[in-house]
Amino acid sequence: MSTADSNIGKETRETSPRFRLRPHRVTLPVDPTDEELARDWSLSQEDKNEVSCCRGDDNRRRFAIQLCALRKFGNFIEEYSTVPVRIINHLSRQLELSPVLFIGEPERGATESEYLSRLRQYLGYKSFDQNLQTQLTKWLESLAAEGVLPNDLLRRAEEQLRVWHIIPPASSTLERMVTSVAAYAQQEVFESIAQRLTPQTVQSIEELLQTKSGEQKSILFRLKEYPPEASAKAIRRYIDRFEQVNELVEGKIALGDINPELVQHLSALAKRYDAQSLRRFSSDKRNALIACFLSEIEKTLLDHVVEMNDQFLTTMCRHARRDYEENHRHFRRKAKEGVDVLLSAMDILLMPEQSRDEAFALLYRHIGEDRLQEAVNNCKEFKRLEERGYLDELCARYTNLRKYSPHF
Repeated sequence: MSTADSNIGKETRETSPRFRLRPHRVTLPVDPTDEELARDWSLSQEDKNEVSCCRGDDNRRRFAIQLCALRKFGNFIEEYSTVPVRIINHLSRQLELSPVLFIGEPERGATESEYLSRLRQYLGYKSFDQNLQTQLTKWLESLAAEGVLPNDLLRRAEEQLRVWHIIPPASSTLERMVTSVAAYAQQEVFESIAQRLTPQTVQSIEELLQTKSGEQKSILFRLKEYPPEASAKAIRRYIDRFEQVNELVEGKIALGDINPELVQHLSALAKRYDAQSLRRFSSDKRNALIACFLSEIEKTLLDHVVEMNDQFLTTMCRHARRDYEENHRHFRRKAKEGVDVLLSAMDILLMPEQSRDEAFALLYRHIGEDRLQEAVNNCKEFKRLEERGYLDELCARYTNLRKYSPHF
């Protein structure tokens, strides 16, 4: 199977018609605090009276555990082995039962089913039936129309069932419901976005999927690339890409009324597939996915350009500082030698009881004109470095900066 075919299969599994959803399971704290025990695992006198109807200490413990779990989480615990010993013994103390290290699974399934049915009735929970499925589906459709994402739909569905005091159906059933609603809503989003695009914009989108003569990658693929190490050439290239995308998006792709999280989700989907895979989608879906991608990548490219500029300037300043400090160390040593030479020259020139001509003759005989000139030059160079050496190093690099800075 080709890579493109593999991608298409992956897309089918993940976005149309099924999503990767994980229904919530009751997760208990490994080491609950005293506050958590008091808040979530305390029994009222009425609760204790209901528990006392059970036969056997272990059955009473299991009944109490499921009572608190249903009240807290809106669902039952699937395995008693997952219940921390602190929770078991906190309930045991309230029921005046002896402490235990663990609690086993029930021996009779019929007894467990009877107890769970009693718990539903006691806490006012209903079973999930066809009428409730229809009601939940309509409620999910209203959320999906607002752009709520599939995983959020699943979480919200579980929360709403808890509010309605409904025992959730099997995980696979709830997942199928959410998947179906999300897929239908997403198709409507595809159509809504596609209808906003002008023929010229659609044509531009199609051109992004094409590979130019002599190149191996489409324009769309290049837009997905992560930026390389910051350089003037790379920054200019990404500025050009931003301008290209901005020309496509500005005033032509308006997604402001769509949930931003949904736009990001669809953009991420578009980013997963190559041009060949996208061309296999329906036109509405392809154009909508790429429109969302362009809307998001415009901001991403701008972020990349700003970050690369910051990196480039930081690197340029670091290199300028390094070269300045290296020159500074070099001429500081020469300037020290030059100062010693000039001080010796001044001592000769200021010797008493000798004429000007004699002083200069003695100076050139002991030090020499070339050595004097070198000392003066070294001192001047060190003075220049002290005053503006770092700035000069930066200015020497300005030509490279100018390769992109006007466009930036």
